[in-house]
Amino acid sequence: MSSPHAAAAPLGHAPGPEERAPRSAPVLATRSGLRVALALARAEGWLLARSILVAGGLLVAALVAWSFLTRSEPLWWKAAWQIGYAQMILSAAALVAAHLAAGRAARNNVEDLYDSFPVTASTRTAGHLLSVLGALPASVVLVAAASALTEWRGAFGHPDPAVLAGGVLLVTAGAMIGVAVGRRFPHPFVGVLAALAWAAPFSQSNRFNGAVTWLFPWAISQQLANFPHPVPGYPPGAAHAVELAGIAALAAVVALAWQARAVIARAALIAVGAAAVAVIGIAGAVQLQPISTPNLNRLVAQAATPTNFQTCTTANGVRYCLYGDFAPLRSSLEGPVNAILSYVPVRPDQALSVEQATGLFLPDTTLTHGHPAAKVDTWTKELASAPAKHPSRSAIFVGVGSWPARNAAGARTARLQLALAAADWAVGLPPSAGNLDTATPCVPFNQAREPIAIWMTLEATHTKVKGIQDLGGGPGYLAAPGPQITGAGYLLAQAMTRLPASKVTEVLGRNWTAWTNAHATDAQLAAALGIPLPAEPTLNPTPGPGMRVSPPLPGTPAPQVCTP
Repeated sequence: MSSPHAAAAPLGHAPGPEERAPRSAPVLATRSGLRVALALARAEGWLLARSILVAGGLLVAALVAWSFLTRSEPLWWKAAWQIGYAQMILSAAALVAAHLAAGRAARNNVEDLYDSFPVTASTRTAGHLLSVLGALPASVVLVAAASALTEWRGAFGHPDPAVLAGGVLLVTAGAMIGVAVGRRFPHPFVGVLAALAWAAPFSQSNRFNGAVTWLFPWAISQQLANFPHPVPGYPPGAAHAVELAGIAALAAVVALAWQARAVIARAALIAVGAAAVAVIGIAGAVQLQPISTPNLNRLVAQAATPTNFQTCTTANGVRYCLYGDFAPLRSSLEGPVNAILSYVPVRPDQALSVEQATGLFLPDTTLTHGHPAAKVDTWTKELASAPAKHPSRSAIFVGVGSWPARNAAGARTARLQLALAAADWAVGLPPSAGNLDTATPCVPFNQAREPIAIWMTLEATHTKVKGIQDLGGGPGYLAAPGPQITGAGYLLAQAMTRLPASKVTEVLGRNWTAWTNAHATDAQLAAALGIPLPAEPTLNPTPGPGMRVSPPLPGTPAPQVCTP
C-alpha cells in the first residue's frame, strides 16, 4: 500500500518549494564555497601527488641533481642553485599534470553537467589552484635528499634558505601556470607547449647576456664555482624567490579571471593581479642591481693575492694555503704529496707549496654590469697578476671548485694530477705552467727526470700503468698544470714499473742530483736500470689531450723545452 505522501499531485498543481528540488540541494546550496574548494583541492591534490608525470619529473630531476652534485667540490653557494635547476624539470612536469587536471571537464565534455551543480566555476578553479599543493611533497623530498647528499659529501659553506625555498616556489609557479592555461585551453598539447615555454628561459644562461641572466639564475653561472665564498647579492636568491611567488600569484589571478562574471570579483582580481605584477617588477629590479663595489673589490683581491686571505699551515715541510671554508681539504691534499715525498731522497732547495686559486675571469658583464669600464679594466689587470697566472717551480695551484671531495667522481684522477705535480717539483720540473691562454707548457724532451716523475707518481698512488692516461688527458683539477707528457717519457716509465721498486729507488738514490738534471737522458736512465730503451712510436694510437708522443715533425714549430 502506497504512502499518502507518495500520491501523484493533481493535474495543474504547482509544486511547492519542497517538491522543486531534491532534499540534498539545500544542503549543497548553503555549503560555503571555501569548504567546497578545499574538498576539491584535497581530491585533486591527492591525484596530483600520485600523478605519473610528477613521479617521472621527480625521478629525472633527482638524476640531474645527482649528476650536478657529484662532479666536483660541493660548494653550497653553487649546489643550492644546482638543486633549484633540477627543480625546473619537476616544475615543468607539475605544470603539465596540473594542466591535464584543470582541463579534464572540458576534454570530457561534462562542463554543462558541472555548471548544473550549485558550485560556481570560480570555486572549482579555486579548488584546482589549491590542489597544486599536491606537487609540493615531491619538491620538498628532492630538496631534502639533494641537501643530504651535499652535506654527506662534505659541503663547504652553508645553504641559503631563500635559494632552496625558491626551488619549491618554482614548482608551485609551474603548477599554477598549468591550472591557468588548462582552464582556458584544455587540449593536452597546449600544456606541453606551456611547459616548454616556461622551462626555456630558465634552462640556459647563455641565451641572455649581462644582468638579464640574473632573472633566470637556475642556469648556473660557472663563475659560482670559482668563488672562494658566497658573494652577497650574487645571484640574488631572496629577490628571485619573491619574483617566483609573484608569478604564482599572477597565474592564480589569470585562472580565476577566466570564470569571473561579477563586477566586484573582476575588480578584486584586477587589483590582486596589479599587485602581483608590481611585486614581479620590483623583485626583477632588485635582481638587476649591480654587485656593490666593495664586494667586487674583495672578490678580485682574493683571486689576485690569495695568500692574504688564506690560512697557511706547514706539514712535512710543505706549505698548504686554503681559503677559510676549505680547511677540511688539507688532508686530501697531503695524502698524494706525502706519498711522493717518500720516494724523494733529496728535496729541491725551494720548498713546495700547495695553494688554492680561483678561476675568476673578467670582464664578465653578468658580474660587472653597472660598473664603469675603467674600474673593470683595473680589476682585469689586478687579476692578471694572480700567482696561478705565472709559471712556478715551487707552487702547485689547486682550483677552487674543481678539487673533488671524498667519494666524488674524478677523485682518482685529481690525486694522480696532484701527485704528478709534486713529482715534477721533486725532479726539478715546473709543477705549474701559468696561464695556459697565453703560454704553452714546456716539454721535457729526452730528459730522464720526466720518466722518473711519472714512475714515482704511479708507484706512490698505486696506479696501474693504464692510469697514466689520466695524467695527460681528462678534466684538469689543477688551476695551472705542469709540463706536457712526452711519449718517450711515458714508455720508459711504463717499462720502469715492471722492475722491482727497490731496484729503481736504489739506482736513483745513488746519484739523485745527476738524474734530476735536465742533461740526463732517457737512454742513460734505461742503461743504468739495465732495460732497453723503448722504441718511440711515430703515431700515438690513443693520444689523450696534452700528451706529446714524439718530437715535432720537420717544418712544424718547435715547443719550448723545459730548462734546468
